[in-house]
Amino acid sequence: MTRDILHRHVREHGSLRRPDHGSLRFKAMPNTSVIFETGPAAMAHMDEIEGFHPEQRGLTPHGFLRLKLDLSDGA
Repeated sequence: MTRDILHRHVREHGSLRRPDHGSLRFKAMPNTSVIFETGPAAMAHMDEIEGFHPEQRGLTPHGFLRLKLDLSDGA
């Protein structure tokens, strides 16, 4: 459902930028992490998300890179 809301917003507005407050941001609850699947080329950009303490969790059967991201420290 959240994905659908974000997709609709980008389709209608062209980005996640809000004209009144800049970029759309999410605030994580304490001690929160997420498992995220992305293209394996993301491995070349790990330094860009180091604040999320990414942990590689291997590849899915379809070849996607699975990452665990720590969202709890305000990164």
